[in-house]
Amino acid sequence: MNKIILDANQRKKSGGFVLNLNNIESIENLHLNLTNIIEECKEEISKQNFNSAKDLLNLSLKLSDYGDEEVNNIKLKYYFENISYKYENNKKADINVCMDLLLDIKMFFSIVHSQHRLNNPETEIMINNLNKVKESILIEELLEKEIGNYEDYGSIKKIEELEEFSKEYSLKEIEELKVAYVSKINETIISLKDKPSDLAISSIKKILENKYPTDYLVSEEFLNIIIKDNYKNIENYNALLEFTDKAYLVYRFNISSSLEEKIKVLYSNLIPNYIELPIILKEYVVNQLIVIKEQYFIVSEFFEVLNNIIKKVNMENKSNAIPI
Repeated sequence: MNKIILDANQRKKSGGFVLNLNNIESIENLHLNLTNIIEECKEEISKQNFNSAKDLLNLSLKLSDYGDEEVNNIKLKYYFENISYKYENNKKADINVCMDLLLDIKMFFSIVHSQHRLNNPETEIMINNLNKVKESILIEELLEKEIGNYEDYGSIKKIEELEEFSKEYSLKEIEELKVAYVSKINETIISLKDKPSDLAISSIKKILENKYPTDYLVSEEFLNIIIKDNYKNIENYNALLEFTDKAYLVYRFNISSSLEEKIKVLYSNLIPNYIELPIILKEYVVNQLIVIKEQYFIVSEFFEVLNNIIKKVNMENKSNAIPI
């Protein structure tokens, strides 16, 4: 029997698919018929509309049983055609595209190996073609070339992409390039001490490019932690991340509209003295944060208030007092 999963908890890194049923009548051709969804996915793939094809593929995975042969076939088709498209359009041999291609190819092979029923003539053709693509991507040479290209260094996102790639491919060039990236970023951070605030903020935004949403990088929370908490005291990129991660937490807390969302923001950031609290006390802490101040734009103030509330809660809890 087909199943429908409606995941209300949209988490950016979970890969979960969220089916939004708001205004469903205004959306044309929306249905939950698995056969039709697979056909539509095939059509989108043939048109090279890979974003919409991926949405349809995700939906088909949620509506089908694990190992469904038709769904697995369209999944392979999606990966193969998407990889082929990216490869053919990567004329300049961009290193980030090449890393993505190699990771996608590895994903394709893992799908094939996990489902023995996918071994058929069509799949064999795909495998042979992707092996040729893989062999043509001279990743070590590209990494070596990038190591010598100092002009493009400066983004923390690039470091994270290298770290993600290194989980699947262990190459000495990756570590060398990572060291070069970190060194360049740290040089930029040290140079901030001699810059006025507007130029410093511009440099910091460049370092954080694609790491955080654009709205956050122009938010009051972000600007306050850079200026009021004094960007001149930031010594390296790890310290910068610690600063900006804290500000991002406060930013997300401020823009969350419900109590539940605010609880998730604090919980997802693994704040030790918060996650240890029982759920009823987690709610109480968030409620108290809101009562004291509707929004926080000074990050140090937010954490000071949060820690004071938790400290008070723990003291009352030890004396068996229940906060009301």
